[in-house]
This record gives sequence, structure tokens and C-alpha cells, in this order.
Amino acid sequence: MAIKTDTAAPGEGRAGIRLAEALLAEEARGQRLAAWVRVVALLVIGLWVFFENAAGAVIYYEAILLLFVLLGFIPVWLRDRGLFAPWQRYVFPVLDFALLTYALVAPNPLEDTWFPDAWRLQFSNEVYFFVLIAGSIATYSPRVVLWSGFAAAATWTAGVLWILSLPESFSVLGGGLDWAALPKYERIAMLTDPNRVDLAALGKQCLLFVLVAGVLATTLYRVRRLIASHAAGERERANLARYFSPNMVDELAQTDKALAAVRGQDAAVLFADITGFTRWAEDRPPEAVIDRLRGFHGRMERAVFAHGGTLDKYLGDGLMATFGTPRGGAHPARDALACARAMVDAVDDWNRTGIAADPLRLRVGLHFGPVTLGDVGGENRLEFAVIGDTVNVASRLVDLAKEVGAPIVASAEVIVAAKGETGATAGELDAFAPGPAQPIRGRADPITIWTCGTAPAA
Repeated sequence: MAIKTDTAAPGEGRAGIRLAEALLAEEARGQRLAAWVRVVALLVIGLWVFFENAAGAVIYYEAILLLFVLLGFIPVWLRDRGLFAPWQRYVFPVLDFALLTYALVAPNPLEDTWFPDAWRLQFSNEVYFFVLIAGSIATYSPRVVLWSGFAAAATWTAGVLWILSLPESFSVLGGGLDWAALPKYERIAMLTDPNRVDLAALGKQCLLFVLVAGVLATTLYRVRRLIASHAAGERERANLARYFSPNMVDELAQTDKALAAVRGQDAAVLFADITGFTRWAEDRPPEAVIDRLRGFHGRMERAVFAHGGTLDKYLGDGLMATFGTPRGGAHPARDALACARAMVDAVDDWNRTGIAADPLRLRVGLHFGPVTLGDVGGENRLEFAVIGDTVNVASRLVDLAKEVGAPIVASAEVIVAAKGETGATAGELDAFAPGPAQPIRGRADPITIWTCGTAPAA
């Protein structure tokens, strides 16, 4: 079923549809609540009517109050049986106001009416219309609230005009009456005549119905916009949480500086990969492959975020993470080295506890240096990217890890940066040992590496 909303929420498309569905579900709950609130309100009104009217006349008005209760629960009944239709939002307010108008202007068959019909308009009972107008807020629809104001004005006008059409009723407005030419005592007599219908008062009443409904509709519109804005903000935070650590999400959510601005800065880049995963997956069912990848990615993600890193992308059976992005951190190199060790430990623990028959072999490569950050992509899809020679070198180092027989290979630049970072302590890098310079693809000169750990036998 196509869902139409009353406001253009920030974030159109699927997000807007989800918001509309959420509001529609809340409308259903609100309608049920409104039905019971109506019961409470009618009980209060019923008590007032009981003391205000004679014993015989009360039965008639109490019966009408029961009809109002019924009108409140019919929409709930229709929703529960899947019979709800958008047009019902506009029909039931009209029925409510029509019933209220009838109750206020029609004679009570159980009471001895000794006063003229027009005198019923002097009791100020039209204030009950505001109760129904306020109740329309439960629809969460500004249009329905505004419609309720116009429906109240229309039905009340119809009721007053019906009173005016009765033989004894009259109005001083219209009819060619020269009000200014009448003697003072005649004007007073006409104003106090119980058969007079005050059309000026009717105009003010209808104007108030519409104005109050307009104020409520505007307020409700604003509330919907705030809800939509809040939902958009939470959705953006959820999207950020897929890539950045929680503390970085908080920082990005509180800043007005766009990530899309292209800039350069120093950062640590980490690549992690599973050795031999493609060969392992060749004779495994797809479900087992995906299950293994999800378990691996989940553990790597937790390690990255625990060390303040940014998960740049998944690369099949590997991933790329950066440290010191999108904002420069206090010690990105140390965080990257600690994350690499945590990744290896996480895979070792996983091998011991869950997949000993098919252990994983992890290799990690790290480099530190200048990178370029910014959005890349086409018109329909953008992606925040970290690019540059530093990224290329880190990707080569992860391949080098298999050749040198170590699960972690870090460039000398990472080690130097880590030692120079604020708060660095002696012994923090004891697990890393210098290795011989190694040639890597894309570099004319060999690169000095440091390694950590020894790869277990395959």
C-alpha cells in the first residue's frame, strides 16, 4: 500500500517511507489511546450533564454520549480487522461534529421544552467542539486536525442555520433591517428576544474553531518535522557507526565541518587479510563461507573500533582500516600497532574456541604517512575514501607478511611515528623486531620493515 505523508521529511525515499510507516503505526496506537481518553472525557461530561439537567432529560443526553463512545471505537475496530482506509480519517470527525451539533440544537424528546428553539444557542454549549478538535491530534496528521476545524465550523453553521429557518427564529443581520434607525428600546428588545439567532456570534465561533485547529495543526506539523529531523540525525549517526569508532561518531555528529572537503594529513593505514581463504572456500557451501566471513569481520570490526580506528572498507576476506582519520588523533600509529596485535589475538582465540579444524591464518600490514581524504564517486553514490601512496604501501606490506613468515609487518615509518607520539612509553613496542629491508612492488628502493610474531605452520 502506498503511504502518503503530510510533510516532506528530511531524507526522502526509503527513509521517508519508513518514517511514514512509523507515524502510521503510532497513529494506530494513538487512535486506541484517544478512544479511551474520549471515554474518560465523556464520563466527566456525563457527570456534569447529570447535575445540569432534569432526571428525565439526562437519559437522552447520556445515550448520545454512548454514541460518541461508539464513534470513538469504530475506527479502532476497523483497524484491528485490517479495514482501515485513509478516507476514514476525514469521515469520522464529520460524524462526531454532526452528532454533537444535533445534540446541541435538536429538542430533547424526554424534556418539557418551554423555551424557544433559538434559546438553545444561548447556553454556550459550542465549547464542547474544542474537545473534539483537540482529540484529532491523535491522528498525527496536520491535515486531519485542520479538517476537524473546518468540519466543526461547517456542521455548527448548518445547525445554527436550521434553527434560524424555524418560523419563530430571526436574525438582526440581513433581511434589509435598518438597525441604526430603530429606537433604543426596540434594539434592546430584539437583542434580548429569545428567538433571535446571533449570526455575528456564529461567525466568531466558526472563526475560533478554524483558528484553534490551525494552531494545533501547525504545532503538530512542527512536531512531525522535529521527529523527522531527529530520525534523520539518528540515521546519520547509525551510518557513521558502521565506519567510525563510537567516540569518533560523537565528534563527527557535533561538528559542522563537512567530511566531503578534500584535505591531506598524516595517518596510519592497516590492511588485514586471511591467508588461503579463497582456496578454503572453494569446496565449502555458500552458507559456511558467509558465516565464516561474518565471524571474521565482526571480530576485526570490534578490534578497529576499540582502538579508535576507522573501518574504511571490507575487501572480501580482508579489510582496510585507518587511524587518525577523519580527524587527526593523538597517537594513530600506536593505535594501529595495538589494533594489529588485537586482531591477531582475536583470530588466535577464535581458532582455539570455535574453528580448530579449519584455523584461520591472519596477516596484517601497516604503514604511516600522508594520505588524501575526501568523497569519491558519481552523482548517485558517494564514498568517503582515504587514498595515496601510504595506502598502496600498506596493501603491499600485507602481501609481504606471508613471505617473511610473520603475521604482522609494519613499516619503519609506523614504528618511528609511534615512538614520537605523545604519551609513548618504553616497552610499548617490544613485541616488534626490525627486519631486513624488503623490495615491494611500486617502490624503487627497498623498505625497512618491523615484524611481530611468527606465523604458525600451515
